[in-house]
Amino acid sequence: MSRTLLSLAAAAVLWHGSALADSISLTLSLKSIAGQGDSLGTTQHWDGVVKKGDTKVGNFYILIRTDQAVALNDGLAQLWLIFPSKGGNTAPESVVIEGMHDYGTTDFKGSVSAASSKYSWARGATAVYTPKSPSALNLVIQGSFTGVTLP
Repeated sequence: MSRTLLSLAAAAVLWHGSALADSISLTLSLKSIAGQGDSLGTTQHWDGVVKKGDTKVGNFYILIRTDQAVALNDGLAQLWLIFPSKGGNTAPESVVIEGMHDYGTTDFKGSVSAASSKYSWARGATAVYTPKSPSALNLVIQGSFTGVTLP
């Protein structure tokens, strides 16, 4: 009897945790991709516009580093989401996401590693991007942040 009660309690806790996950979807529209090689590998620089629906809400910058010593078709990736400050002449707001980029599929998975104080609630959230078109990526950030959003 107590084993059944314990199993039900565990299931309720797991269900409750998954119910708290919220997600934010953004489109990253690529403007340019540039690469630079050196004796250790290659660094790619991607940049463009962040859109929420059809509205531009900011800019992004992705830095992807591959290493010639690693035989995998992937790279270490850092993604910066940059949003204009609403305070006038102050530094922009930002969210930094770190993880791994797969060159075979253009998929990415990682997590929010840093954010300006306005978006500090996003730290630790998981993030993935997948191709939307040859010039755009779908970015989904998922975590427990009910009632707040990126611009």
